[in-house]
Amino acid sequence: ANLASFLPYPVLCGFFSSVGISVWMTAFKVDTGMTVQTALHSGSWKVMLDNFARHAPSVVAGAGLYVFGPKGPQYLLGIIGATIGFAYMIMGVTTTSLEEAQE
Repeated sequence: ANLASFLPYPVLCGFFSSVGISVWMTAFKVDTGMTVQTALHSGSWKVMLDNFARHAPSVVAGAGLYVFGPKGPQYLLGIIGATIGFAYMIMGVTTTSLEEAQE
């Protein structure tokens, strides 16, 4: 038997939720150059909205995975593929190069 079978479900959910939040907060800092706390306490709505708007697609994809993920693995692949495709579509429509998008 594996160790996870001896741990209560809420403990596993809490652990993986904290890992997800930690990954997102690290990605936020790498992407924006500031921590989530710095953005929230900046006192400027423009700073907060600009920085959090960059992460809106990840929130939408996460909500989609939450709703459709338990229904089957094909939804996981579909949502990830759609997110990547949507990002490239937006880059094409706005004529943004990959180098510009990475800045």
